[in-house]
Amino acid sequence: MPGFSSAGTFKIFVGNLSEKTTVPELRPLFEKYGKVVECDVVKNYGFVHMENEAEGREAIQNLNGQVMNGQPMKCEAAKSRKAPQTPTTKIFVGNLTDNTKAPQIRELFKKYGTVVECDIVRNYGFVHLESSGDVNDAVKELNGTMVDGQPMKVQLSTSRVRQRPGMGDPEQCYRCGRGGHWSKECPKGMGPDRFRDRMFARDPYPPPPPPPAFLRDRIMGRFELRQLLRPQVR
Repeated sequence: MPGFSSAGTFKIFVGNLSEKTTVPELRPLFEKYGKVVECDVVKNYGFVHMENEAEGREAIQNLNGQVMNGQPMKCEAAKSRKAPQTPTTKIFVGNLTDNTKAPQIRELFKKYGTVVECDIVRNYGFVHLESSGDVNDAVKELNGTMVDGQPMKVQLSTSRVRQRPGMGDPEQCYRCGRGGHWSKECPKGMGPDRFRDRMFARDPYPPPPPPPAFLRDRIMGRFELRQLLRPQVR
């Protein structure tokens, strides 16, 4: 069953942490809701073991999406590797502002089914909705919804990783979230000269320089001599 460890405690996965986050910072947040048996942080994610399931689920409900060291935490019951996972549908969410957070997007999708996961990466993200929910209705009704002053773009995600530069929306660059160019051509990832050359398709193989004057005169002299010696047609 998701959330239970071999030690009999309720195990919580905590993701999207800043690399600055430490155990002494994270542990007190969960202790507000019950007894914390164990707390570990590994780079940008960690695990919290709570003694009571009800208290653990209350902590998840209140702490998921809370900003810590400038990043919204992701909290959910840790899934057992042997436990069967609920089938979900992955939905791409784009054209978001830098101020849009995961809890806002999660709230919009909640009325269409159980939101298993919601991750926002800068100005785009992904929502994993249980396949038994109204997935098509969510895409149809939420596409174009104004969020923080911008029309949100919602569509079914076609793949986990793209084969060409850019990820997620096939029409947008993953560096800046805008259309019209691939990530390798993004002005955020290259200097102004290189970007200008790419955009205006400057020829990478310029024509060779003209021959020196003495060689040019020699070539022209041979050409004129051939013209004089060529038989005249009458």
